[in-house]
Amino acid sequence: METPKPHDPRLQGVTPGEVKSELEKILSETPSDLAAESELLARAHEVLHSALQ
Repeated sequence: METPKPHDPRLQGVTPGEVKSELEKILSETPSDLAAESELLARAHEVLHSALQ
C-alpha cells in the first residue's frame, strides 16, 4: 500500500482572479425573489468553499 502524501498548498487549483471573476458573475445577477437570492448566495458559497479546498 502506498503512503498518502499531503497536498502541496503552493499548487493552486484555481487562481484568486478566477474566484473573483466567478463571484462577480454570480453576484451581478439580480434575483427575482428570496428563493432565487438564496440560490445565488449558495452558489457563491460553493465557489469560495471549493477554492479553499
